[in-house]
Amino acid sequence: MALLAILIGLLFVCTGVLGLSAPDLLLATIKRYQTTDMTYVAAGARIVIGLVFLFAARDSRLPNFLRIVGTLILIGGLATVVLGLRGPAILVEWWDVFGAPYLREWCAVAVAVGAIVIYATVPQRTR
Repeated sequence: MALLAILIGLLFVCTGVLGLSAPDLLLATIKRYQTTDMTYVAAGARIVIGLVFLFAARDSRLPNFLRIVGTLILIGGLATVVLGLRGPAILVEWWDVFGAPYLREWCAVAVAVGAIVIYATVPQRTR
């Protein structure tokens, strides 16, 4: 599970860096895939990511952080299933209305969370 958590952390960092450097490109990509089918795929991905973080927490450097983030992501995935396309559409509308600076804030959080996840799950060196 640690390896999966590291890969997910890298995905968060890469997506966040893309959003920081080219927020319009990231927003256009998100809008392009904003369909009912992709919403449920994203919900499933969030549920899996949340579970990976919860299972990886036990052997990590920051188990409480991974448990909290994993639980929030899992709840977000379940909420997406319940709300359907309307929930994520509201978030994308906010990003569109408030512009690139607002999206960059979200992306900075993604970079930070991804970096902390990587730090928490990379095995410690033995001396």
